[in-house]
Amino acid sequence: MGTEIFPIFTTIAKLLILAVALFSLITILFATIEYRKEKGNKKAQEEMKEHIVNGLIAISISLVVYLMVIAIAPGFNILF
Repeated sequence: MGTEIFPIFTTIAKLLILAVALFSLITILFATIEYRKEKGNKKAQEEMKEHIVNGLIAISISLVVYLMVIAIAPGFNILF
């Protein structure tokens, strides 16, 4: 009766995680391009390094959350 919501929830969660990961990859790509362009400007290069590191952190967090959603999803079927 109420179990129809859990597959929808996991699908939406996976799509949101995918969106965050793709956004992070795009951020890393553009930050890398900007880093290569700004050869003489050390301040801009440091800022682009921060963007790259933040993108890598976001991808790592997305992967952990995705693994948690996959691990938890079968438990909902057992409980309900």
